[in-house]
Amino acid sequence: MAALRLRIHDPPRQWPGPRQPGDSYLLHNGSVLGRRRFLAGGLAIPASLGARPRQLGAHRGLRLEFGADRPPDLPQPLRAPAEPGVVVEFRETAHGPVCSLGLRAALRGQPCLMPVAIWTPSARDRQRAREAFHLPTLPGEVVAGGNRWAVTLAGRLSFSALVSPASTTGKPAAPTPRWATFRHALSPDWTADRLVTGNAQLCSLEAPDAAPPAALDMAGVQVSGRLDGWLGQFGAIGPTAAVALALRPDRPSRFVQEVGALALEPFALRNYGGTGESRWTGADKREEMGARSELVLPDILVASVDCVTDAGNLSAWIPPPCRADPSGAVRVMTIRGLRDPKLDQAWLFARCAIEGRPAWYAVSHLAAALDGSEFGREVLGYPTKGGASHVQIGANRFLCSVQRGGTSLFQAHGSYGGFSTGTSLDEMLVATLRATPGPRGDPPLGEIALQQWFYQGLRKPVSRQSIAASFAPGPAGAAREAWTSIGQAHPYHASILDGGTMQRLPARVVAGAATLGHYYRDRCDGALPWEEDAPADPGNRSRA
Repeated sequence: MAALRLRIHDPPRQWPGPRQPGDSYLLHNGSVLGRRRFLAGGLAIPASLGARPRQLGAHRGLRLEFGADRPPDLPQPLRAPAEPGVVVEFRETAHGPVCSLGLRAALRGQPCLMPVAIWTPSARDRQRAREAFHLPTLPGEVVAGGNRWAVTLAGRLSFSALVSPASTTGKPAAPTPRWATFRHALSPDWTADRLVTGNAQLCSLEAPDAAPPAALDMAGVQVSGRLDGWLGQFGAIGPTAAVALALRPDRPSRFVQEVGALALEPFALRNYGGTGESRWTGADKREEMGARSELVLPDILVASVDCVTDAGNLSAWIPPPCRADPSGAVRVMTIRGLRDPKLDQAWLFARCAIEGRPAWYAVSHLAAALDGSEFGREVLGYPTKGGASHVQIGANRFLCSVQRGGTSLFQAHGSYGGFSTGTSLDEMLVATLRATPGPRGDPPLGEIALQQWFYQGLRKPVSRQSIAASFAPGPAGAAREAWTSIGQAHPYHASILDGGTMQRLPARVVAGAATLGHYYRDRCDGALPWEEDAPADPGNRSRA
């Protein structure tokens, strides 16, 4: 208890250097990176960018080639080519428009591209690209096809190209080189000496063009914008060439070789490393992470409601070796950011035991602000997906609710009397399920990670007899969903902490999970990232 008391009075440590306006160092997923640095691609913008212009012949893609006067180092075994360059590519794919930025490289003497950033408006495509192939895919509005090619990031037009229909020369162009990318797992303990756990995997992604590429007359190509600073980061010169591309199918992944973790360390954070205006390798982020002993969510309101439910319904959501609590205890924690609404979120936990210790397994995590949630989902195993939560407290009453897609999933209320009992501290050990690359490019394996949480604030003395809580039943025929599978709830405790702070310590992997897919589908809305157009199948399949 002495350690717990110390935490109450010990103020959270701040980032090295002055805090910049607009920075919020801890997102809803517990990211260790500043929001402005972390959100490299900006937010997905729902507004339409207008009708698609007239097509440029049969071609549905555009490749722009730039020289580079200061190319960065490349992770081994990739090598810098004799003539370094940057390639910006737009594609109208079968799943929607995509814009990608890649560096020219060489692998075993053959030309290839190392993708640095990929933008798409499709949340499903981003999830699949990141979690199945570990590609640095980010949200952005993309126009691809016709005479106009553009990408809009955070509501700002970041890059555009206008191509005259008469600019096609008819001359053949070289095919687009294959992509070379790395699948690796980051340690959930950001203070560890090794940022990458195990060896990384070098994979090749390639797909033949449906039709031969055609060179374009540069006189008919107008380009503007610096692609969120990336072109300036690499000293891009040009464009020096433009190529019209045909519709391309998805790139199948092929395992090439294992790569030592140390060789990839300087590049391990490239998927989370900020805009092109800063070092793309993420080495500077590594220093920030290592110096941080805890993650802090400041200025929040926490409403936590504990209930007893049907243990049979609950056990289906808890992966072994975690053992479901026979009482069927669940906890719904709703968090409201008092100064930052992007901290609003809801968690669904199930009581379990792991390593002989009681813990709360994170069944579901809903948040309206998904920008920046990749670190928590992919590294710490947070089951994050889109949703909304609401917490309201009055003079003697609290109300909290959880929604998704306009449907109410959970609601609770209760009353309290008297004044706050003062600053109080609660703690919980949180168990999460995270995916790591399988051997030789196989479907991912599962791991159980444990993370200690502390949260504190002015406690409201809630009357136990006044608490009411209910989970919404799932509609008939609807897909299996965690919140609607809980059944009847009997609340027995509620904790309201106002004006508080949450502290999260580094996590550690404690066990492997033999069956990943069965417990991973809910966070992926039924279709696992490594299954292309797979039907929602709740069946428990080993290594699924």
